[in-house]
Amino acid sequence: TILNCSVSGTITVDVKDFAPTVAENQQDSGAAGLVGQLAGVTISDCVNEATLDIKQIFSESTTVVVIANGGGIVGYLHNAVGADGSTIIGSSTIENCVNKGQVTFTNASTAVSISTRIGGLIGNAHKGAMATGLVNYGDISIKGPFGSTHTDNAGGVLGFANTAITLNDSKNYGTISCSGGDFGALQIGGVAGMFGDSAGTQLHNYGAVIVAEDVKAYQLLVGGAVGRHTGVTDIEFSILSHCSNNAPVTVLGGMKQDKTTAEKGFFHIGGAIAWSQNNDHDIVNNAEGVVTVKSTLINAEKTAYNLSIGGGIGYQTQNA
Repeated sequence: TILNCSVSGTITVDVKDFAPTVAENQQDSGAAGLVGQLAGVTISDCVNEATLDIKQIFSESTTVVVIANGGGIVGYLHNAVGADGSTIIGSSTIENCVNKGQVTFTNASTAVSISTRIGGLIGNAHKGAMATGLVNYGDISIKGPFGSTHTDNAGGVLGFANTAITLNDSKNYGTISCSGGDFGALQIGGVAGMFGDSAGTQLHNYGAVIVAEDVKAYQLLVGGAVGRHTGVTDIEFSILSHCSNNAPVTVLGGMKQDKTTAEKGFFHIGGAIAWSQNNDHDIVNNAEGVVTVKSTLINAEKTAYNLSIGGGIGYQTQNA
């Protein structure tokens, strides 16, 4: 157990000419104010006041997908598993922690396939980890350009979650912003960017969510509380409830479709959730959550677009 710890100062991660050639375990990379990667351990009552500045400059020769995780408290949070890669031998929990430091990810390569997962407290949570009582006050920003093969995720508390994560009783007060040119798929939310096959309750956002005018993306999911919530593996478990947004959602960036394939561009903007794929309930966008969209379509002659904007939920679908 890591208990009652605090960190201050500045942490800079400046990776030049990083050129991995093997995709295996690439998502195990992590940078954070407190712990870069956490497996099978509990963190409780810790505070980060350090600024985390990640400058990931990947080599143009890299041919595999690179996953970059960054968070104020933990970069990559997951349960410890056995040699078979699936049997859990140690659970991970983060509880009653606070981030007050700014978290920034800046990229300078558009050639590499990158999945960026940046959060105020947790960058990437995976394989059944649990989180409760988390609060973020720091501003979170992703700065491109990234390129059309990138998938970028940012949230005030959690950037990306997948596979039975539980997140409860957590709040964001920091501004979440994205800027800097071309992106591929961009999923951002006041509390969580991507929340896949996971459950959460009492998640509340009080920080502005902003996509700058210079952003161009072919999949843009922006939510006041959550960018994208999916429930594919376990529909009954993967539910969001009693969540709210209480701050403006502003999307000024353009929407493009520059893929050479017929892949559809998705543009879902929601006051509370951009895209919900399950039985979410008691989801509220309060009066402070004004949704403003002033965007343009790039390469509009390609008509494969799916555009939806909602004061509460941008796009709702249901798994059977």
